[in-house]
Amino acid sequence: WQFSNSMLVALVFLNILSSLSNGRFIHSWIIEQITCEDLITCDSCISTNPVCSWCRDNDFKGHRCNDINALNSQGCTSPINLQTILTVNTATPGQYFDISPSSLEAVYRKNDTVTFEIKATLKNYMPTQTAFVIDFSRSMEKVFMGIIDFIRNFISGDDLDITDIGATKFVDKTSHPIIDFQKYNISNPASPFFFAIISPVTRNQNELLRLLNEQILSTNVDIPEATLDAVVKSVVCNQMLWSTDPRILKSLVVFTDQTTKMQLDGKIVGVIRPNDLKCHADSSGRDYDGMRFDYVSVGSTGKVLRENR
Repeated sequence: WQFSNSMLVALVFLNILSSLSNGRFIHSWIIEQITCEDLITCDSCISTNPVCSWCRDNDFKGHRCNDINALNSQGCTSPINLQTILTVNTATPGQYFDISPSSLEAVYRKNDTVTFEIKATLKNYMPTQTAFVIDFSRSMEKVFMGIIDFIRNFISGDDLDITDIGATKFVDKTSHPIIDFQKYNISNPASPFFFAIISPVTRNQNELLRLLNEQILSTNVDIPEATLDAVVKSVVCNQMLWSTDPRILKSLVVFTDQTTKMQLDGKIVGVIRPNDLKCHADSSGRDYDGMRFDYVSVGSTGKVLRENR
């Protein structure tokens, strides 16, 4: 094969374009062209090039950004050269599972990345309680049977000999403009509702599946649902029968296809009273309308989960 000079230039140009397309060529080329003395701020000095250090002596007369040897030779006594360091602590054995590493400490330069792996190994059967929190709006119709199949497969797993399972359901506050009662009367789904307990956490898993198969989806108009409220109520309602044993792992699995309403969204139906984070379900485990309090906030939801884990 014979190449003319113009063909060789074209091949080199194409190779450069290929490197440019993924950003590696241009990034490395720019760093190589920037010297430490081109950088005049501490932030740019310690984040642009790993060889650059910054002298923080108040009376230093030289260029503050330079390689550390140059700074030392000019009398700098406190150069900063921040390097990325990842400290990994060994795993702490647990009763039911081991998590490795048990903790990580990372010091890294600005714009650097740190990559690490976390491994969890199950040692023995772990007592668990799981509640499935299910969006019952009509948009879930196509996936609802798949959710029941998922729960059935979850129950039939090998590690569930000592597991309690429960379920709750939710839609949204029952007021205009969230609920279109005329459309509800025409399409005839289940009555609109805010939150309800299908089954407390229980060993009677067949009964849970029976109850799920009897459920009928409801309806509302707008897209976001009362998901965070359902999470809070699924945790704080006494009818859920959560164990107080701290050795039992408690978990919620939320099924929804939409975003969530949160604090201050209650203004759309004229509800501004802050949420008190209590259950308010009747003896049957049903909170019909949810019209007494505003929606819960993300922070309040996290607080409830932390306090009841």
